[in-house]
Amino acid sequence: EERKGEGLGKAWLFFGCRHPDHDYIYRDEIQSFLDDRTLTRLSVSFSRYTPPPSPPSLVTPTHSPSPTHTLTNPTRHAGTITSRGYVQDALRLHWREVCVWMVEEGASVYVCGDAQNMARDVHQALRSMLDRYFLERKELGIPSALSCTDSEHVLAGMKEEGRYLRDVWT
Repeated sequence: EERKGEGLGKAWLFFGCRHPDHDYIYRDEIQSFLDDRTLTRLSVSFSRYTPPPSPPSLVTPTHSPSPTHTLTNPTRHAGTITSRGYVQDALRLHWREVCVWMVEEGASVYVCGDAQNMARDVHQALRSMLDRYFLERKELGIPSALSCTDSEHVLAGMKEEGRYLRDVWT
């Protein structure tokens, strides 16, 4: 409460629950962390929520709609939500930026939740994102900030450094 985000560095929360009206129980607290800049970014995924349809447009879109949309004031929430998605979907949506935070900026990753499904799926998403990131950089001829570009070894190294922590349950 006293520090209000000062000197903490960047923080991006990927939060997931089933439905915003039923189990998004820390909505106000999370919003206050965004408001006071304790959080830099917020991505919220609701696995059992389908947003109401947008009003019909007079213009026919020339491309398929984005899989995300932004919630506005009626729910007191600012940030990206993935329609009927999971945390790993939101991570994949922002894969490049998340990898830059992890590899180049030394970000820490904290995973809390169900070990059987959510934590496993988030770990797999992180692995595939890192693989994609290292492959893209190699193809562009950009040297990696790390000596090892094997995603599983990178995550194991982060774990040893205390930068990849899992608080999971079965």
